[in-house]
Amino acid sequence: MKTFPVRYGTLVKAVTALVVAAMLGIAAMGLRQPQADVFSSLATVVFPLALVLVAALYTVLRYELDAAGLHVVRPLGRRCVARSVSSLRADAEALKGALRVFGNGGLFSITGWYGTRKYGRCRVWATEREDLVVLDGDRGTVILSPRDRAEFIAVVAARFGVRA
Repeated sequence: MKTFPVRYGTLVKAVTALVVAAMLGIAAMGLRQPQADVFSSLATVVFPLALVLVAALYTVLRYELDAAGLHVVRPLGRRCVARSVSSLRADAEALKGALRVFGNGGLFSITGWYGTRKYGRCRVWATEREDLVVLDGDRGTVILSPRDRAEFIAVVAARFGVRA
């Protein structure tokens, strides 16, 4: 099995820092205020902390390539993103003008379903918006952000027998 680390980009770091600080601040204020009912407690303390926890559990930690395919590794486990690959390329602007249909736009990672002019509907498992790799596979178009794009492309292309 080959492992590919990720690099957390400036956008992800900034969004994560701001959202975590805001959610901790909301929770701290909620703890200091007397709550009139259970809903108020949930809204001001539990929800902000749960939001941060759930996003952290879905963050992209690394990519792994093995005999079964290419996987994204998150704290909740591995998810196969491609069992076969038909094309693979570097594209620093793959997310330029992308519209998030459903997912996370920067809290710990950039994940979810996106629509782009260049690639149409695609799945994103990234930790930065630059230095991206676009992969067309059996599960559709996937955008990833390995730390070393050149090595990732070379190894994945060799494993699946495609031209990079």
